[in-house]
Amino acid sequence: MIADTRPWLIAADWQSRALLLAELEARGIEMRAEPGMRWAMRALLRERLRPRLILIDPTGDSDATPPEVERLLAVLGENGVQPSLIFLVSAFERALWEQSFGERATILVRPRTIGEIAEVVCGRLAHG
Repeated sequence: MIADTRPWLIAADWQSRALLLAELEARGIEMRAEPGMRWAMRALLRERLRPRLILIDPTGDSDATPPEVERLLAVLGENGVQPSLIFLVSAFERALWEQSFGERATILVRPRTIGEIAEVVCGRLAHG
């Protein structure tokens, strides 16, 4: 089985997911997308996934917690995968995600335009 190395977008909010996918596709980046952390874990356990980057928008996803993200990263780590991480969070969630992931991730705080988020993704893919 060939590994899926596409960058990964995990976002329960369908509008956020659709807009980000469209913008990134317009920039020539094909992303894999899952409608939340639960779906991402299921996919990871069923398929051979090796994303270089994961963009997580925890908005509206009760399963998108720091411990669940750590669990996802642990499964990827067992396969030698250490992706770059980007989180798109509200100002109220910022401290939680910074405390949990600190230097290991880029934390983007809303409000951000889709274009700004896409620029960060493109930059991380170009340099990492």
